[in-house]
Amino acid sequence: MLSIRMALSGIALGMLAPVLSAVADNRIEEIVVTAQKKASDIQDVPLSVTAITARQLDALKLRDASQIVAFAPNVTFNGTGGENQLVLSVRGVSMQDYAPNQAGPVAVYADEIYRGNQVLAAGMQMFDLERVEVLRGPQGTLYGRNSTGGAINLISNKPRFEGQDGYLTLGAGNYGRQEAEGAYESEIVDDRLAFRGAFSYVDADGYVENQLTGEQDLSGIGEWGARLHLAARLSNTFDALLTLYRTEYDAPVYGALAVENNPAGIGFTGYLRSDRGLTFHETEADRADDTEREYQGVSLRFDWELSDTLTLTSITSYDEGEQVSLADDDGSPFEIFHSDYSSEIEQVSQDLRLVSNNSSPFNYVAGLYYVDDQVDATTTFRYLGEFGGVANFCFDDPLFFIGCAYTNELTQDRESLAAYIHTTTELSERWSLTVGLRYTDDTVGVSDYSGFLSDALTGVSDPLFGGAPIPVFGPVADEREENDLSGKVGLEFRPAEDLMVYGSFSTAYRAGAWNGQAFFGDFEVNYVPPEEVETWEFGVKSQLLDGRLQINGAVFIYDYKNQQFLDFDPLTGAQTLASAEEASISGGELEMVYLPMENLTLNLGIGLLDTEYDQLVKSGVDLSGNKLIAAPETNINAAIDYDFSLGAIEVRLRADGVYTGDQFYSVENLETIAQDGYWLWNARAIFSAMDKPFSVGVWVKNLTDDEYIVNAFDLSGFGYNYYQRGAPRTYGIDATWRF
Repeated sequence: MLSIRMALSGIALGMLAPVLSAVADNRIEEIVVTAQKKASDIQDVPLSVTAITARQLDALKLRDASQIVAFAPNVTFNGTGGENQLVLSVRGVSMQDYAPNQAGPVAVYADEIYRGNQVLAAGMQMFDLERVEVLRGPQGTLYGRNSTGGAINLISNKPRFEGQDGYLTLGAGNYGRQEAEGAYESEIVDDRLAFRGAFSYVDADGYVENQLTGEQDLSGIGEWGARLHLAARLSNTFDALLTLYRTEYDAPVYGALAVENNPAGIGFTGYLRSDRGLTFHETEADRADDTEREYQGVSLRFDWELSDTLTLTSITSYDEGEQVSLADDDGSPFEIFHSDYSSEIEQVSQDLRLVSNNSSPFNYVAGLYYVDDQVDATTTFRYLGEFGGVANFCFDDPLFFIGCAYTNELTQDRESLAAYIHTTTELSERWSLTVGLRYTDDTVGVSDYSGFLSDALTGVSDPLFGGAPIPVFGPVADEREENDLSGKVGLEFRPAEDLMVYGSFSTAYRAGAWNGQAFFGDFEVNYVPPEEVETWEFGVKSQLLDGRLQINGAVFIYDYKNQQFLDFDPLTGAQTLASAEEASISGGELEMVYLPMENLTLNLGIGLLDTEYDQLVKSGVDLSGNKLIAAPETNINAAIDYDFSLGAIEVRLRADGVYTGDQFYSVENLETIAQDGYWLWNARAIFSAMDKPFSVGVWVKNLTDDEYIVNAFDLSGFGYNYYQRGAPRTYGIDATWRF
């Protein structure tokens, strides 16, 4: 409970901290969000939610959703595969699994369409957005699907039926960065039919410098995306929105950092990175291929005002994507551990809901939701190819690999059907009651799940066995069906116009999952039960000093069951999915916005966590009492914006920093694969000509060029620890023309 007391103290101190200054005739702008499936002022939403507007997004210069941590407390990024994965941790709820068939516990939505699978989530790019919403805490009523940690909403700009409008941005930066972004909208038929098209392009060389002759640098960027909205006002009460979108990514794969933990070196080859004089962002990888990813889809939305007080909304979507990633996971000039990932996904979803807007005390959101995705995945791990070809094969001793390639293939189908209702009742002028329920039925099945053994270099077996890969297990076909009733009960009290206090109890669940990393036998083809979370949360939302100071805070207690994580044996390489039977999380958040004067804005966010596995036994070892994975005790984000004029030039300066506290990347809490606390500082300056449509901006990220990791694994069986690096200092300049 220490973090709860700290959070409460932080809220109290935050209220006393601002020093009285000259009164300015300005207020913090109102931000309207749709976190509860209807438009509301963020200060009237009784949950911990952070929203960032288009203007703030421009100042932050975010490229993808992994960078959301720059403005939301208690949110961290811990992707194992660099650009290939979007894995977020919210309040210590995360996942440690990089299989292509998995979906994380933080639900990600683009224009209210679920992007759960790794390929769909990683394919999202943040361009031409109206705002981003980060909902912290279980979202088991209105969102439901895999949202034990929270939900992220990306809302793009839509046609506004206000004539023609658009912009074009061109930019350049270090590591050969080139970028372009733009949008244009216009009415086709006055007040009846309009469109908005937007695009984004970013290309940059890899920031992991490959010192091996003839091999390209790793961890590069090469992507483009496009989106087209076609909006129709079919009548005064019926609107339709058709959206088409596509993204492509083709760039050097992530550069793994391998650091020997054995005097025999990486892969027991005698190769010691410490002897090579390599810096943190240098490698000698003998495999430097590109990651290729494409993702496209279409959605159709209808909003029908059935009456002055009731609206029917339908959102239908179809998405498909595929990804191929060929990685060097040993970071050495030897073929020690190489991985090939290939996956394809198709997803259809349907959300149908009724939203009331009564003048009476009772209002509701009620709906039906369906989503189905099918993943076809093939993964190959190539072990110790340096030590053998066809003649020296590892099935003689399956516990010590020599020149082996293990491949698995699987098809997974997930189907989810839910019915939900979320109600708000105004008990009096000051008191409101929130009650919500969601019933979910999930079916998760695998078919044609098979494993094969072949030579690490040639992909075939010993000629004595006919040259074809040798079956190891399968085909396996199995299916599980789960159902869950989750809900929320909350009470809100408004003692004053600009003050709300709330408390709630909520539950949520994350569907059970199949292990997508079975290679050595069908004993690895295991299923883990759903995650379940029960949460108490108490919060306050306030505006003080005539609307120039905004303080929002929350404290929470979680009872967390069956957290899913990958159980990786560092000696044999065997992998199964496992669950932590019981865990507890407590903590708090404080967010403060202060306008001491008209042209100066100060932002502060503080997240505090106290996490513990209450009951966890792994491989016969009792790990109860350890900290949760990717759950730093302290998380701070701070920013300052200052606007002023220089003659005919308007200047906007911004500096922001994010502190991420100590965190572990293993349930064993191994210090060798942990990350100490660190700060990342960013800055941006924008110069705009008054009454002119031109602006020029300069920016820098990771100003102090800090070295840090975002995930890690213990690969002692291969003589090293695996780390995923964070990006070094990057900087650039851009110019924007608005028309």
